[in-house]
Amino acid sequence: TSGGLLGPSCLNLANNYYATNSGSPYWGSMHDAWTIEFWFKTSTSGTNYLFDFYNGTNDNNRIRIYSDGSNDLKVECHNSAGSSSGTELTTSANTNVAINDGKWHHYALTNSGTEIKVYYDGKLSGQLTGTCDRDNDPTMRLLIGKVNGSTSYNWNGQIDELRMFSDVRTEAEIRAD
Repeated sequence: TSGGLLGPSCLNLANNYYATNSGSPYWGSMHDAWTIEFWFKTSTSGTNYLFDFYNGTNDNNRIRIYSDGSNDLKVECHNSAGSSSGTELTTSANTNVAINDGKWHHYALTNSGTEIKVYYDGKLSGQLTGTCDRDNDPTMRLLIGKVNGSTSYNWNGQIDELRMFSDVRTEAEIRAD
């Protein structure tokens, strides 16, 4: 955890607040190799969405990160045909830290096109060999703290230093930042 270094300028999401963008051609450059990382803090249980990267019409190329109701973070990476089969990971595989303990935690997700890895507080928490073959899609939109198409399941907590890279960051790079 951060030891209290984060927070003063974080995105504070409560009472159904969320952040969004209207689409950008730069978001579409996240093809098969990418990294998403951020800090988060919450004291809330239940299903709540931190991140929804979608095209506005279907699940093609979608990436969702959310708490799944069991004090765990789950990621779904959809391929260019909209399937997330075989590409779902949770943080619970190698950690016993509840995500809703009211402390700052770091989360990172990498995809090489053939392997997906989840890092929780700087440690590899889960990985799988599976194809998340995404197309470059300039229509991709980003919702932070909300899932598309629902007024339920909004994130109730804080998010800080969200970063997206169009390459696979190493564990050393993730720990250094």
